[in-house]
Amino acid sequence: MTDLLNDVLRLAETSTNGIEEYMVYIWLGVFALACLIELFTTKLIAVWFAGASVLSLILSFIPPVPFWGEIIAFILLLPLLFFFVRPRIERSLQKKQKDKEKEGDSDSTSK
Repeated sequence: MTDLLNDVLRLAETSTNGIEEYMVYIWLGVFALACLIELFTTKLIAVWFAGASVLSLILSFIPPVPFWGEIIAFILLLPLLFFFVRPRIERSLQKKQKDKEKEGDSDSTSK
């Protein structure tokens, strides 16, 4: 019975160390996937995942931060980016769109 318990503990220990070694690649994959999705959409859907994954990627390089800390940071940063940064970016994009439309209108009226 103790051999089985020791085997389970050893397996749990190696799996935790194993996932921490790969978290850099996981966050890079999340970032790349979010950028690809955002490339094909115009609604600012996946950019928040990219931003949160950058913070988690940085945390993955800090040895004392466990993988679950990176996941918690990712989950907490997502709504913050979405609710506080998104409105500002949308306003900026709408302003640029209106400026483009005004330039188009002034060019067509001057001809």
